[in-house]
Amino acid sequence: MIDALGCVLTWLEAIPQEHHENGQEPPRKRARLDLEKDRYNAEKPRHLPTPSVASARASEKTYTVTKRSLDSHGTTEMPASPKRRRRGDGDDGSVGQQPDSTPRPRKRPLVPADTLESVSVGGSSRQSVYSCASSGVSRNSFPRKQLRNASLQSTGFRLASFAMDDARLPASLRELCHDLERIHSGVVILPEWLRSELEAFRVPVTITFADNDETNSLRYPPLDFVRRVLKRAVECDMDCEGESSWNVDVHGPLLDWVLRKDPNRLLVDFRCCTSAGLIHEYKPKDAPSKMVDFCLAIRPNEEEQQAIDHLCRRRPGLSINHTEWGNLTRHPIAISIETKHQGGDSAVALLQMATWHSAQWRSLRWGNPEQGNLEFLPGILVQGHDWKFVATTLGEDGMATTFKSLQLGNTESIPDIYKLAVSLQRLKHWAEYEYWPAFKADVLGL
Repeated sequence: MIDALGCVLTWLEAIPQEHHENGQEPPRKRARLDLEKDRYNAEKPRHLPTPSVASARASEKTYTVTKRSLDSHGTTEMPASPKRRRRGDGDDGSVGQQPDSTPRPRKRPLVPADTLESVSVGGSSRQSVYSCASSGVSRNSFPRKQLRNASLQSTGFRLASFAMDDARLPASLRELCHDLERIHSGVVILPEWLRSELEAFRVPVTITFADNDETNSLRYPPLDFVRRVLKRAVECDMDCEGESSWNVDVHGPLLDWVLRKDPNRLLVDFRCCTSAGLIHEYKPKDAPSKMVDFCLAIRPNEEEQQAIDHLCRRRPGLSINHTEWGNLTRHPIAISIETKHQGGDSAVALLQMATWHSAQWRSLRWGNPEQGNLEFLPGILVQGHDWKFVATTLGEDGMATTFKSLQLGNTESIPDIYKLAVSLQRLKHWAEYEYWPAFKADVLGL
């Protein structure tokens, strides 16, 4: 519409005007053929002639130049299209933010209704958003903040120390800790056949060689295997390789040798389960889900497996454990392992293990809250070379307590790898002869 109006205005400016000077008529522009008719028409309202095509094109060109001139002097531009665009659903009527448009607050995302919880402040009740994000206990929160939150929840856990809280340890846990400390302190007796093979290496003076019942009851990895593990561990450390490299090339082979190379006893096996999440019914309240890297699990015989499968039909997640991952739904978890690369955050590893153990205790007590034969859950925290032992007990108030930590060994030297192999065999023995009988009695009723 504005284009046509501009053309008309420009055309009007181009029409010759009639000037009256001293009351005299202006000279005629063209000859009048019919004077009487012209005199008659002069007494009637005069109609403007229709512009020609050439004049219309000239007017359009003039209007375009005039429009640009107005715009350059700050005149607000009017929309060029005469049509009005129909506003669709969800259309705010603007293509972009205009300079003179009214400022509007940013839209906030809607909060699901199930995240609202009524809280009381000063005797009055109000609705507040209570979620992991608002309370500061999301997955991305600092681990120490998540640890504090866990200590305040009835479904959470506390932290304790083996060194300072020895009196609180169950008898079976105290005995296991004593054996692990003895192994790590160097009071290790290696078989005589290893003496000659280790002469070329720096062997601590506390390590002795003998042939007796203890050395005959244990297995010792071949020296070439130990050297391969050492070589790869040093490479992972020096080249700053990630956690997956440590798991595949260092931790996994050690667990494989301890658990799968024993021809006499195959009851305990391990699984790499980095994606195993917690079943919702067992997860601590207001805490992010946590996972571990390896689990040592029991592989029961056929009769025991039938009892497990029958029980799983009425358990959350149809699982005998606190996770729905793979065959861990059918094989009871005895020992859990959380790994980090060299220099990884030990607080994060402890948080993951404590959360995992807390959920495991609720799984073990599902349907049978009474105190049972099982007194603690062992775990291993691995940070690069270093392997540490932790354990979690369950108090009478139903809250878990995670004790930290004892050295098991490391992969920085050949003698230390032998120490680690002996420590892992001690834990394997515990899983077979202490954990599994207690689990069958408490959970399966066998």
